[in-house]
Amino acid sequence: MVQFYFLSVLLNILAGIILINSNNSTKLESDNFDIDDADEKSRIKKVKSTLKNDSILSNETFCLVTGALCTLTGFIKLFFTFSNNGKNIIIIGDLLPALFGLAGGLIIILEYYANSFAEHDLPEFIETVFFKNKKYFGIVCIITGILHFVIPGFVVL
Repeated sequence: MVQFYFLSVLLNILAGIILINSNNSTKLESDNFDIDDADEKSRIKKVKSTLKNDSILSNETFCLVTGALCTLTGFIKLFFTFSNNGKNIIIIGDLLPALFGLAGGLIIILEYYANSFAEHDLPEFIETVFFKNKKYFGIVCIITGILHFVIPGFVVL
């Protein structure tokens, strides 16, 4: 189905960007200024906090909805494949976009859960495998989405 093909490409790329962006969000908080004026420092801090808080990619609701849609689309893509040559190979046909869509969406959802409900700790396995490597999952999601867009008829992509 063409709709799920489009959603898979779009959401894989978007989830990858969110995963990469969430890993670099602490870089905006550095206070290493070479400026002596206190007013200038406070203005720079305000601009940085505005940029950090106004980004749609750091909006928790947007990230949660994107993660849920990416997970749902990845699950559906396991069973419905896009083929332009008339041959559908169920499950193997769009395997990588479906798996990385599932993984990217679940990482975003679990990250939201970990940030929202601090009293519940996630297992160490999830933090080690997924959270520490979410930048790499993001890169692979973007690459898979782009390859899936460029080579639609390739088996596994």
